[in-house]
Amino acid sequence: MTDVDDELADIFRTETLGRLDQMDTALLAVEAGEAGAESVDSLFRNAHTIKGSAGMVGFDDIRILAHAVEDILASVRETGVFPSELAAPLLRATAVLRAQVTGAEASADGLLDDLAASLALASDRPDDTPSSGSPEASTPDTSTPQPPASETSAPETSVPGTG
Repeated sequence: MTDVDDELADIFRTETLGRLDQMDTALLAVEAGEAGAESVDSLFRNAHTIKGSAGMVGFDDIRILAHAVEDILASVRETGVFPSELAAPLLRATAVLRAQVTGAEASADGLLDDLAASLALASDRPDDTPSSGSPEASTPDTSTPQPPASETSAPETSVPGTG
């Protein structure tokens, strides 16, 4: 690498670590039901910027993973619902991205598959899901019998201001 390349890589690392910190904070807030649409928009912008910057400096592994995260967040923005099941794989993705950026060993084994499954989960939402107001659990479809609450997954959070 040249001095310019080294300098660009250092700038990339510094800026990306800051963006990953912001993403972790926003993901934890969304997971706790304490975030609004601006949090999802911020998450999306940070993932998009990491993806683009990684591509510019030639860090393809980071670009590919950030793109997978961005796709999930785009789907969340479109549906207006942040399923709580998405928090864990997205937090895992930010941890792996952080490790990739710092050069630490991190296994991304299965993570892209997990993110693809999460994208399917985020994309597979009914059109009548609430998309505005304060974060709330989505209303289940009562036209079919529902299993007891102990057998269901965690609730989804409606993202205010999206949709």
